[in-house]
Amino acid sequence: MITTYPEPEQYTPGLADDYFKGVYPDMEEKQSDIGVSGLMNDKQFNLVPEGLKRMNRREKYVTNPEHASLKNKREKRDLLKEKKFQAQQKKSTPKGDE
Repeated sequence: MITTYPEPEQYTPGLADDYFKGVYPDMEEKQSDIGVSGLMNDKQFNLVPEGLKRMNRREKYVTNPEHASLKNKREKRDLLKEKKFQAQQKKSTPKGDE
């Protein structure tokens, strides 16, 4: 569960860290790399819930033999870009310079 709570009105930042270090001196050694703690400690990049329908759809899509993406069309894109560049060069070149 992820939740929030209101900060106390008389809260002074940084006091809780010193308190917890006094009570739990080895606190930093026992930091969790799981869940939100992993995100906050730069141990994980993201959290993905188990059974996420989007991930199942993505897996089915990628394993489908009829699947195609823009990555499959890079060569054609590059050819069209080159053709466009050549046409622009041709237009910008004065006729006497040819």
